[in-house]
Amino acid sequence: MMAVTKSTLETGEDYAGIADLLAADDLPQHTLTVWGWKKNGAPLKVRVRGLSLTEREQVRATAWLDNGMRDNVRLYTGYLRYGMVVPPLTDEQAAQMMAKHAGTVQQVADYISALTELDYAAITAAANELAPDDTAERPAEPPARAARKAA
Repeated sequence: MMAVTKSTLETGEDYAGIADLLAADDLPQHTLTVWGWKKNGAPLKVRVRGLSLTEREQVRATAWLDNGMRDNVRLYTGYLRYGMVVPPLTDEQAAQMMAKHAGTVQQVADYISALTELDYAAITAAANELAPDDTAERPAEPPARAARKAA
């Protein structure tokens, strides 16, 4: 699952130009149904994307503290700030999202992280694992909550 492979030019094929590289749409985007965020009882949908190298490094620089420890709140804030396409978030709004359910925020941030780090072949596999296709029937409540009620 490589993003690049060794190859040769075919007859009549040319190398990419810088304009081709800069115009390439290489930040994958997905629509997520977020079951933890609801409006009128229906789960909300958001659009997320992978981060650029500059964005990812800015998030990492902010999240890693001088003592070598990672501040997850800063990490997740950064992923939401740069990775949420619809709705787009300001710095302040991304910080406000940290008051939402920890598991839900982490799942969305982890999904954005996967879109950032994985090559295209792995993105589809990871997307299916992290957030199965929306066409599948969903339980009325998350399995963990149903299990707690049954206990």
